[in-house]
Formats: sequence, structure tokens, C-alpha cells
Amino acid sequence: MKQVAIALAALGVLASVAPVKAAAPNPRKIVAMLDGTQNFGSTRRSLNFYDVTSITGDGASNPSNVFNQTPLFSVWGGYEDSIGSNFEDPDTFAVNPFNGNVYLMAFDSGPAGVVDSAGDTQGDLDLYEIDYQLILNDFETNSRTPGTMYAPAVGPDGAINPQHPDHFGTTINLADASTKIGEVGRTQGTSFFDRDLLFFDPQTLAYVDNEQDGSDTAAQDHELRIISRISKSNGAAVVDASDSDSILGGYNAQTTESWGTDRVGVLNMDFVGGVATGFSEPEDIVGVDRNGVRGVWVAETDGGGDDFSFYPLVGGAGSGVPATATTIDSLGNSRSLDDDPEFDTATNDGDHDFTIADENGNLIIGDSGFFDTVPGGEAGSGGPAGEPAFIRLNVDSYGATNVTLVSGDAWDDLDEVDGFGPVGSDRAGDDLDPPTQLEGPLGSLTNTFGGGTGLSSDDDSNVTDGRFATYDPDSKVLFLFDIDSGGQPDVVGDVIGINTETGEIVYEESNAANHFFIEHGIRMFRRGDSDGDGDVDADDIDALVAAAVSNGGTSLSEEEFDLTSDDLVTLGAAAGTDHATLVRDILGTEFGDVNLDGIIDITDYSTVSGNFGMTGAGWADGEITGDGIIDITDVSLVSGNFGFDNSALPSVAVPEPASVLLVLMGCAGLLRRRR
Repeated sequence: MKQVAIALAALGVLASVAPVKAAAPNPRKIVAMLDGTQNFGSTRRSLNFYDVTSITGDGASNPSNVFNQTPLFSVWGGYEDSIGSNFEDPDTFAVNPFNGNVYLMAFDSGPAGVVDSAGDTQGDLDLYEIDYQLILNDFETNSRTPGTMYAPAVGPDGAINPQHPDHFGTTINLADASTKIGEVGRTQGTSFFDRDLLFFDPQTLAYVDNEQDGSDTAAQDHELRIISRISKSNGAAVVDASDSDSILGGYNAQTTESWGTDRVGVLNMDFVGGVATGFSEPEDIVGVDRNGVRGVWVAETDGGGDDFSFYPLVGGAGSGVPATATTIDSLGNSRSLDDDPEFDTATNDGDHDFTIADENGNLIIGDSGFFDTVPGGEAGSGGPAGEPAFIRLNVDSYGATNVTLVSGDAWDDLDEVDGFGPVGSDRAGDDLDPPTQLEGPLGSLTNTFGGGTGLSSDDDSNVTDGRFATYDPDSKVLFLFDIDSGGQPDVVGDVIGINTETGEIVYEESNAANHFFIEHGIRMFRRGDSDGDGDVDADDIDALVAAAVSNGGTSLSEEEFDLTSDDLVTLGAAAGTDHATLVRDILGTEFGDVNLDGIIDITDYSTVSGNFGMTGAGWADGEITGDGIIDITDVSLVSGNFGFDNSALPSVAVPEPASVLLVLMGCAGLLRRRR
């Protein structure tokens, strides 16, 4: 320890000249919003990306017009044919949260398996991949104007995609911006159904399909399906049409890859006398990947206290084991909203609006209460019974055969939004801990953002629409997009941001988002966040390193960590590696910033020197290069970048790297002799 003390003392001169100002890394947060307008609008049939990095859980410092501006950029899928009149018809999407790449699913009508005149297979689901990183790089490198529309250079049939017909700005036709990667089979049910898509990894997606026919029997119920990539080349998909009502596998027309779908089970959420009966009514699905367990929560809306069931997934996705799913019965087959305290005295029924899994695997649930008719009347009549409430189902752990809820505190009240209810007109029966029933503008909902109380952005007399929401695990803010009025092309909506830990409104905009919302068309992500906790930190750097070390970074599962769109995961400080992209481009810092505070100084060196010689180390320990050992190479990176400061302020009296290296190498030598 004496040598360590001498080494650190020798670095006092460096500490005295190190920069003192820096900006902590703050990677960009994005809300992606699918505009479902079919016939009108500047961004119809497009995916819009909004930068919401400036919105935090502290309302006092938040801006006021993020969604009222044009999006950062938009992506349009173009036309399906060379005629230039048939838009691709996306209805849901999923995001790889680590790199931002989007998987977009579009419904194809027509007879299953029949190729139309444009060369597209009918009666299936077209799967597209949007290369967010490629587009972002073009946007930043070429200093594009916010609101720029991107489209593939050519459509699936090889025809050149022209400008978006209604977009007000410029359309950039960028090769590989959006690529049709697969055509997957689907059920041939005749009723309309809003599908929802989940991302697990770059070769595994999941969704709930339609019922198989109109028989309303349990055997023909909605199907839980996994979509798997079979090959990165075209032509390997095989369709299984042995059941004409439920086609599995996939097709290969105009695709760059080969994808197929497998049925893992039917939902069967409705029971009579312990026997599954009739169709379920799935409204929302949420993917969970925790404790080594992958599974899907399904929320059902049926007018009698909506239900939630969890289905763990086993096999599939190249495991060699057929994919299966079963309902976990530890929740009594399913948990109902009529079991929770958010009820009116009339029926004790809840009505599901949305379900989101937070960073801990708990469920944030929107409960509209539309079936509770007393005291305020039905939805739209002006009573709080029709206003949405937000509650959380707290999960202790996930297992392959059971879900364990938090004992004694499974349900947790978050908030109720009532834009016009009288003081004290909250829902009856609130016995939660904390026992807060919050509403506004005349109620007790604290509006931190506005500096007062109550909700000011809900500027109409309609019930707040709670169906369209997304969640930021970093700021703990739940974003609610309330459609007020108007039809195509003038759909307007308010945006409300609620801190789920404090119950405070921290963000609001009136008449902000002019999009035709789709229920499963809003997602939030932060590029570089591998574990879904909302921030990008040393754990995420270590996850990328582990992916790169495993099998050379070329296996399918490691594509999840590909930040440069080359299907590889590469290490090193050289420009263009995934390692450097995460550290420099996303985190906005440099190799050697061990504590990720935006500055490389004596604190970082102290960590490296104190752990010199450690094996199995990570970034926070001072292992910078990714080889698992803290050695002279890591010391050299600290010395070479010593004095780095990512703030806009100029650095002062920064030593020359060569002189720093001499001092640090000497200290490292002392440490080696000690060890």
C-alpha cells in the first residue's frame, strides 16, 4: 500500500491542472410514433422520431414544445408497387432498444399465398427493418433539417420510390433505409384485429395473432406466435398451409432475408367452470426478459374487469426445441382489474387502456374505468368514473412456472387523470399505500411543470383518452397522448407526462401531436441501453464487450449490439468500431473516462491504478480496452486522453500526453512491483 500512496501522491501535479467543468453524458432519448393516417397528412404511413432527451422527471426544468415541433426525422416505407399509388400499410412495430433499429409489420390482405401483380405475396404479414443508425448517421453527417423524411431508394418490386406525396419537407431516398426482410404467415380470421409486435432479439419477435375463424371456440382462439429469422438470405422460408385458417412459416417474395412464424399456443383467457371457452379479447401484449425467463403478458378487455395472463416462452428461435407457451396459474389463471382497488362502487370493473413493463418487470396499467357508471356516468359524460387511472402491478420475480407478486403490496396506485372533474370527485374505494387519488385541474394533481396544481393541457370536455402511452424508465415519466378532436387530416392531441414515482405532472402540451395514432404505434428507446433501465452506463459498455468477445461478434444473437450496421460487434478505440461508437458517439465521452462523468482526470486514474492487474474486470473497474485485464494498455489510454473534457468550456493547463504517460507508467511500475 505504501507504493500505491507514493504513486497517487506523484499524481498530485496532474490533479492540480485537470479541467474542472464537464457535462455528464446524456445519450439521446427517442419517442418513435407511427402515423396511421391512410389518406391525408404530411407524415401518413410513416414512423416519426422525436428527441425527448430534454424532458426529465423534474418538471421545473422541462421545455414546453417538444411534440409541437417537427420530428427529428421521419421514415416512410414507400409504395408496394411501381404504380406509385399503393402505400405499404404498417400497423405496429418493435424496436431493438440498443441500436434503435425498427421492425415494422404491415398487414397484407387478399388470398393467402397468392402473388399479386407487383410480385408481393398476399394474405400474410410483411416485415420491414428500418436502419435507424444508417438514417441517424446521414441526418447528422449532412446536417439535415429537422422533419426530413427518409424513404428507401427503391420499393420491394425494384421501382424507384418518389417523394412522399404529402410531406411538406424534403424526402431523402436512402438505400437500405427501410428493407423488406420477410413475409410471415398469419391466421386468416375475418374480423379486424390490432396486432402488437414485441422485440426479444434480432432473430426473435413475438405477437398475438387474430382468431382463426368465426366459430368463437377455445380451440380457435387468438394465437400467441413467435416470428423467427431462418436465414439472412432470401429463399429459405417455408410456408405451412396445412391449416387454411392458421398459416405458419413464411414466404420469400421480394425479401432480403427469410423469416417464418410458429404458433406457440392459443390464449384461452376466458373460463367457465374451470374450462376454457370462447374467444379471448386481447388488447395489449408486453414482453418480459428477466431472470433468464422470456415471456409475454397479455391484457384482455372484455367488459367485466379486464384480465392479465403471463405466458413464459420455451424453445423456438433456433434452440432446436419447438416454441411453446403456457399460462401461469399462480395468478388464478389471470389477474383482473376488478381485483384492484381502482373501482367505482357500482360494478368494481376496470377497463384496460394500455400495459407497459417498467425497468423492473412490473406492469404499469392504464385503467379507463369505462364500465363503471356511478357516480359520474359513462365515458364522455364528464364524470371521474370514466377517467383513466394508472396503477402498477408489482412483480417480485419471474420463473419458468410461476410469477411471484410482491407480498402484501402487489397493486400500487400511480395517478388518476381527470381534466375537468370537481374537487374531491375521485374514485371510491381508494385504500392503497400511498392513499393518493390525484386529479385536476381543480383536484389535487400536482403540476410541477406549470408551477401550480391541476392539469391544464386537457383543454376539452371529453374523457381523457388513455390508450396511447409510452414510458421512460430513466426519468420514470409516463407519457400519455390524449386525442382531443378532429379527423383526418387534423387529428390533434395533448401530451401529458406524469412522474410515476411522485404522481406529479412534469410535462404537458396542448394540441401538440398532430398524428393519427395507432394503439400499438408508440415506443420509447435510448440507443446504447442494453438492459432497459433507461440509462447508458458502464454496464452497457460491458454488455457490448461481452458480445464482441463471444464468437467474434458475428453470431445472430450478438447483432443486438451492432452499432455500426455491419452485422459485427467490434472492440477498440479506433474510429468506426462499435466500442468507439458507444463511448464517443452515444455517451459523448472518451476512452479513459472510467466513471463516465465526461472528464478524464485523477479520479479515473486512481481507479485504474488501484485495480491494476485485476482480471475479469469491467469498465467501471478501469478495464478500458475490453480484454478483461487492467494493465499498461489501460493506463496508456488514460494518459493519452488525460484532460479530456466534453463540456463546451475550453480546458485549461492540460499536460501534454507524453508527460502524463511518463508519470503514469512510473506509477504503474510501482504498483507492479508491489503486486
